[in-house]
Amino acid sequence: MPDLSLRAERTLRELGYDNVRFRVDDGAKGWPEAAPYDAILVAAAPDEVPAARLEQLAPAGGGSSRRTDPEHQELQLWRKLPGTALSSRQGADATSASCLTGPANLH
Repeated sequence: MPDLSLRAERTLRELGYDNVRFRVDDGAKGWPEAAPYDAILVAAAPDEVPAARLEQLAPAGGGSSRRTDPEHQELQLWRKLPGTALSSRQGADATSASCLTGPANLH
């Protein structure tokens, strides 16, 4: 993954994008050093929103992720309420990449 990240960073810099930051890490941990976030959009996600991501949301912040089972995928929309409460609702059917755990095996 570090090689892929370095390649993406180099490509975006060559295209003139200088406001993108990169990090290779466990996405479930979020990026606490850059918090709080108004929104978090997750392309590959576990069925439940990790607590670390919710803690990093700004008050009234929100986001989207997808919930999946072997037969079905759906978009889930969520918003942080005052305190630690979370409001969520089911969105449309969705298709996205699965979230993998453990070391990546890229060829």
